[in-house]
Amino acid sequence: MWRNFKLNHFIVISGLETLTLGAYLIYVQHVFNPYRPAELAHIIQHAQDPGMAIILVCVGMLAIITGCWDINRFKAKRLSIVSMAAIWSTYFVAFFYHDCQRPGPIGFGTFLIAFILIRLLAEALWGERT
Repeated sequence: MWRNFKLNHFIVISGLETLTLGAYLIYVQHVFNPYRPAELAHIIQHAQDPGMAIILVCVGMLAIITGCWDINRFKAKRLSIVSMAAIWSTYFVAFFYHDCQRPGPIGFGTFLIAFILIRLLAEALWGERT
């Protein structure tokens, strides 16, 4: 398993990041509090629902299991990377919209999510084809 982890360290670490965000959203309530009423604020607030956080945890676990056991059937590695990129792009939009609705600069978490998303998209586009 250690050899598989070294071979697939990108997928495993990205899965840990996704799992951690899901655990954080389960633990911390009211991350997306609207500062002023807007038409999309109620939709963005659903990004912190327990169902969405459980999806994050499941996708993170899928990526960790895929990487640690080097699962190549059914293009599991590509599926893990693409599903993580989809989830992180959704959360980037939610965090960015939340930051635009409140006074002050864009939050540090939004920048971190942007770079995680860029890294996932680069791996999805130019990574090793398995």
